[in-house]
Amino acid sequence: ALAVKRNATCRQVMDRLTRQYDGYRFTKDEEFTSMYNPFSVLSALQKRSYGNYWFASGTPTFLVEMLQKTAFDLSDMEGIEVNEASLSDDRADINNPIPMIYQSGYLTIKDYDERFRMYTLGFPNEEVKYGFLNFVSPFYTSISASSSARWRAVMWTLSSRACAASLPVSPTT
Repeated sequence: ALAVKRNATCRQVMDRLTRQYDGYRFTKDEEFTSMYNPFSVLSALQKRSYGNYWFASGTPTFLVEMLQKTAFDLSDMEGIEVNEASLSDDRADINNPIPMIYQSGYLTIKDYDERFRMYTLGFPNEEVKYGFLNFVSPFYTSISASSSARWRAVMWTLSSRACAASLPVSPTT
């Protein structure tokens, strides 16, 4: 039904569902197949439309407040490396927000270095990446979401690690 409504092939729908909702990894084991977000996939199939269903089910205000207090650079979130022990820390640490962001599902395991016991984390999929960046961007810039051309430029910069790395991105006060 989604393919018919979107005038797309089944392959095109699967590719879009994969980009939008797949990518969660909860273990360093390489043979572990990444997981789709079942809530979002079922919502997309039921509504016959792609959307930010999981992200819309709750907002990460607590995480944004943690990020603001640390002046965390958002461009570091995609591809950030953390040691193995830090991901098992279940206490909210204002000086290190990454474990809490990972445990909340906004970051997932992308790679693991066995020798140094380091994880590489990143956004699991487009739904989480763009949903998170759209939500936190107003806290990090004085540009309002209503000034669309400038807003798109800010979002593109934040979502592109290569471009964002060259710009200082810190919370506005």
